Order: sequence, then C-alpha cells, then structure tokens
Amino acid sequence: MAIGDRMIEKANQTMWIKSAINRFSPAVGSAMLLIMLMIGTQIITRTDPVMSQPIREALASIPQRLNWGESTWIQSGDVPVPSNQEKLLDLNAHFSKEYLRLGSFPAITAILFVAYCADARSMSGHHPPNCYPSSGWIMDSSRTRTFEITRLDGRVVKTCAYQFSRERGGTQDLTVVNGFFATEDFFASTLEGAREVVRPSLLGGMGLFQFQILFQGAYLEADIEEYASEIIGGIPKHVFDVTVGRAGDKSVGLVTGDDS
Repeated sequence: MAIGDRMIEKANQTMWIKSAINRFSPAVGSAMLLIMLMIGTQIITRTDPVMSQPIREALASIPQRLNWGESTWIQSGDVPVPSNQEKLLDLNAHFSKEYLRLGSFPAITAILFVAYCADARSMSGHHPPNCYPSSGWIMDSSRTRTFEITRLDGRVVKTCAYQFSRERGGTQDLTVVNGFFATEDFFASTLEGAREVVRPSLLGGMGLFQFQILFQGAYLEADIEEYASEIIGGIPKHVFDVTVGRAGDKSVGLVTGDDS
C-alpha cells in the first residue's frame, strides 16, 4: 500500500491533507508522496545547511494569495508530509499547498507542489510519467503537451502537461502541469530536457527544482494553461530571485531547456 493510501485510511489519526482530502482523490496524494519518497532520500542532506536555508525561506514565503492580472488564488489547505516521514526523508526544502480560485463556480482548486534536490541525480526518473501510473492513474500520451508561461519579470517558465484518468465509481480525470528549474535562470519542461543541461554540473552539486500543479477533474486544455499561468505568474519575483538567480529578464528570448 502506498503511503498516501494508508494516510487516507487513518485520516482521523493524522494531521495532513486536511481540506484537500475532500476534493482530491487519495491516489493524487499517494502519487505526489511517492515522488517525495523517491527523491527525498538524497534531498538537501548533500548540501551545506547554511546554503540551503535561503531556499527553504524562499519556498516558505510563497504567499497565501497569488495574484495574476484580475485572477486571485488563495490557499485553502495544507498538503503536508506526515511528520515522521518528513524527518526520515529530510524534506525540509519543499512547498505543498492547495489553492482555490476566487470567483469561480463550480469551485476550481489546484495543488501547488515544489521540491528541491541539492543533487540533481536524485530527481532522475521521479516525475509524473513514472510516478502517477504507480498509483493507479493511466496516462494518455496523446494529450501530453508543452507550453510556456511568461512572467512579468521576464522569466519564461517551461512546462509539460500530462493527462491521467482512472475508473473508480466513474471516470476520474487528473491533469499535472510539470516543470523544472535551476540556477542561472534555467527552465525545462521535462526531466530529459533538464538533464541535458544540468548533467555537466553534477560534480559541482548543481541543484534542481521540480514543480507540479495538480488539477483533478475534466478541464479544457486552454483552461489548464490559463490556470497554471495564473499560479506560476502569481509567485512573487523574489522567490525566483533566490532559487534561480536575479537576472530574470535575460530569460526572454533564450533557449533554455527547450526539449519540446
């Protein structure tokens, strides 16, 4: 049994998934925690705690309200790792919250998950095409697509959207918008694209960030791109300044991790 499924069975004895548990199926949390499990054994512990502190602080500073244009997303619940697993895996550089889009009916919610690996090799193989099928989701490869999000600070965030479904009391749909970023304003839409650039720096301990935005339900592709753009665009500039560098404007027009 996956850790997330065991958590659902003992929800009255634990303190995690809270409000998100009512809107996102157990397998979503299961798959996300499976990713944490597989990358977590080498996370942060390979880097100087003093060096990793600014990263932890930057992720922790992602606000409760994400504003982009006329759209606002507000935090509606925590999606934390059980404390014993967090201690075991040393997951002290991650962010995992559920957000609600204001003014939308029916309600639109999404989970924003960001993880940092001090050693990029720890991320190898641990991304949606591998992890979600392990929790019972079937990926529709014909609907996999890449798109870019241009932020107001000039950074171009590359993403890949994966579509999953499963049959359980009817058809359940899940879209995961995934991407990777690293220092010097490097962005990639897939792990393969990230490894093309990050690999030469492994001996120097170059870290790698992965983000996922999870939407459960049936949505138009254009709507998914809009919602993901609002969430990524709403993350304050200083978070990216700390995690990838302060020269954000240079990402416009550059080919960085273009693996589409």
